[in-house]
Amino acid sequence: AEATGIPTTRYKLLAFTLAAFFAGIAGGLYAHQTGILTARYFDFNKSIEYLVMVVLGGMGSITGSILAASVLVALPEVLRGFASWRMVLYSLALITMMIFRPMGLLGTWEFSLSRAWQCTGDFLKRTFMRKERKPKLPFVPHYDVWEDAPVLETHDLGIVFGGLVAAENINIRLMNNEIVGLIGPNGAGKTTVFNLLTGVYSPTSGDIILLGKSIAGKPTHEITNNGIGRTFQNIRLFKSMTVLENIKVAFHTRMHYSPASGIFRTAQYTSEERGMDIRARELLRVFDMEDVADANANSLPYGKQRKLEICRALASNPKVLLLDEPAAGMNPIETQELMETIRIIRTRFSVAILLIEHDMRLVMGICERIYVINYGREIAEGPPDVIANNPDVITAYLGIPEDVHEERAQHAEN
Repeated sequence: AEATGIPTTRYKLLAFTLAAFFAGIAGGLYAHQTGILTARYFDFNKSIEYLVMVVLGGMGSITGSILAASVLVALPEVLRGFASWRMVLYSLALITMMIFRPMGLLGTWEFSLSRAWQCTGDFLKRTFMRKERKPKLPFVPHYDVWEDAPVLETHDLGIVFGGLVAAENINIRLMNNEIVGLIGPNGAGKTTVFNLLTGVYSPTSGDIILLGKSIAGKPTHEITNNGIGRTFQNIRLFKSMTVLENIKVAFHTRMHYSPASGIFRTAQYTSEERGMDIRARELLRVFDMEDVADANANSLPYGKQRKLEICRALASNPKVLLLDEPAAGMNPIETQELMETIRIIRTRFSVAILLIEHDMRLVMGICERIYVINYGREIAEGPPDVIANNPDVITAYLGIPEDVHEERAQHAEN
């Protein structure tokens, strides 16, 4: 979520505050009901009861949780003769639901019903409402880009974990609309560099300049909102959400309605959500994925999940796109399609692309320049044909022949 520009700490704090607010109200009402409050009323069994209510009804289902709470409050009176077995029955019900219905009794049903209600509501609005607020499209930030200035550059970038030097003296320069590769053997520190660029790690030395401003040490969501989008080596989608909802997550930082507007479904919320729908479908159309907009992200084949992750990264309207092994797990046909997709992204979205990849055919086929790192240090930089014949690069990937290694060892002794 941080990589899509969402300040997760702020929203976690908001969720905790709201939960504490409602818990406080519930505690006050409970005190009036019992007439007295002591520690024995809030034992471990009470915590289990609340957990069972949520799981039985369906996690994420408001209707299901309310219904389950109503049933479980009345159930002890019905089963008064089996009071000593109550927690055993709760435990069995909990285990059964987790195995056979992990979304709860009403979780799956409510998910389908919410889709039906949404379609019905849209139809009624189009049919009977004369006036409707126009959809408000997500705000598109403006970036000041100079023709001869790099959009992203690092100066002697490095990070140390304890006594381990993970990256040292990394100097990368990325121009606007340029496709650049970052390659190296496994464990060379490529993803570490990406994590430094996106704020996952704070550098211990050096600086990162994005569009003329230093971003070193800034949190991930700020860096994303300043113009860097990224994908991950292991696909990280919100798999319980639809394809369209995954894209809309990245738009939320460009919208202006408050959490209260979202809860009460105000006109502003409706207008901005419709605007996000329009923009998200436009993005999916570019990637030829509009037909799966309402499908669960988890149901997509691997290649389309990769495309969706790239599409979501572009939804934040970046000037620099970082792709971490985008061709991993793809067959040759999918890799060829990915190459064409990357070229389209560069042209259509006017974005600079820095990619990590082990597929040399892809790297040599689309990259204009390549940086090579090994053991956290930059060992080569240049166009693909120069990199392919660089002896240091060949040694980094293939190692040193045994006779050459012995010769160097003897030379060192002498």
